[in-house]
Amino acid sequence: MLLITFSLLKKKNLDSVIFIDDKNESLSLETRCRIAVGVASGIEYLHSVGSGTVHGNIRSSNVFITEDYEARVSEYGLAQLVASSSSLNGYRAPEVLDTRVGSQKADVYGLGVLLLELLTGREPDGILTEEGVALPDWVQTVVEEKGTAAVIDPSLFGREESVVELLLVALSCTSRQPSGRPSAADVVRRLRKICD
Repeated sequence: MLLITFSLLKKKNLDSVIFIDDKNESLSLETRCRIAVGVASGIEYLHSVGSGTVHGNIRSSNVFITEDYEARVSEYGLAQLVASSSSLNGYRAPEVLDTRVGSQKADVYGLGVLLLELLTGREPDGILTEEGVALPDWVQTVVEEKGTAAVIDPSLFGREESVVELLLVALSCTSRQPSGRPSAADVVRRLRKICD
């Protein structure tokens, strides 16, 4: 098992940066892009180790954030040790019935949900509770009915072109069919093209 440790990070995790920290300090699109590319690169690295290497628990609370808003993916491999089917609630890919059995495509699904969190400012569990659907399904439905502006974080208004491109990447990651999801390497490539 690969063990990676990090020194104490002042910004905590991505979950707290998006949902708990001072709401007056909104994240710029550039910062969100830096975080997205960092998370995707971490997953790409894990997947490059071998076709059977998976993280198994991609979610915003498992991403540490540095002082410079760089992402560090944590808890690699722990999902295989825990038998809780509720631990991935809004992040679990539709095909994953047992959270101890993951796949690289399921990791990409979790990455897509995390990208949607960054773009919408909405929590997957909150959407499940409020709307009764998964965050990707909610985004898809609302965009079709009301347009992109109805789902994106209001602090990103004025950057809709880039946000739409990022939403398309996130939605491709959360395709219901695993075969329809890109690889982590492809996600990194697409994110860098949009964010640079």
